[in-house]
Amino acid sequence: VASHTFTPVIEEVRKCQLAKLLDPGRPEEIALGLWASVHGLAMLLIDGQARLSSGNHQIKETHITEIVTGAMMRGFGAKTKDLG
Repeated sequence: VASHTFTPVIEEVRKCQLAKLLDPGRPEEIALGLWASVHGLAMLLIDGQARLSSGNHQIKETHITEIVTGAMMRGFGAKTKDLG
């Protein structure tokens, strides 16, 4: 991972941890998980493989992005017991 692009992700994770929005684990590990998830989503979108449909209509890419980022935040987010 290129440090000039990955270091800001770690810094943002630390800020989110201080705000109790993310688990208090190792920021580097959380940042790597988020980085990998976003990279995977980007590749799927670029390759046209992130297509979902519901009934008779296609779900927009922006909604797919919201679904994935929401799932990441629930997975990496602070648990209720950590919120004090």
